[in-house]
Amino acid sequence: MLKPFPGSVYAGVAVALAVLALAGCAQTDPLAPGAPSPSESGLAVTGTVTASPGCPGPQRAESPCPDKPVPGAPVELAANGTVVARTTTDADGRFRVTVPAGTYEITARNVRYPSRVTESITVTSPVDLALVVDSGLR
Repeated sequence: MLKPFPGSVYAGVAVALAVLALAGCAQTDPLAPGAPSPSESGLAVTGTVTASPGCPGPQRAESPCPDKPVPGAPVELAANGTVVARTTTDADGRFRVTVPAGTYEITARNVRYPSRVTESITVTSPVDLALVVDSGLR
């Protein structure tokens, strides 16, 4: 009959406990494909991303040129530097995400011109925003 090496049982138990402890520290990426959305029961942050100016050249009072919606604009909400929600705007420049109450930095990017806008928001109830990025037109 073989006798275990002194301490080998204790080493095995220690390894098992270490594996269990580390498994408890594992976190999933909330933005990974197939991961559940941030908080289906959270608060809605909605809005529109538009680009300004909407037309090139000088603006004329008799011929206004409204800001243009930016379809496909990436929109991200970050808390303490970590992105917690992201989406893209629809064909009308509208977006919607759901997040828990808190303070966030929301960033929208123009897909046609390298510009972005970032605003700090506090979400305690549903929020609707108008985010305006540079169109690049002059």
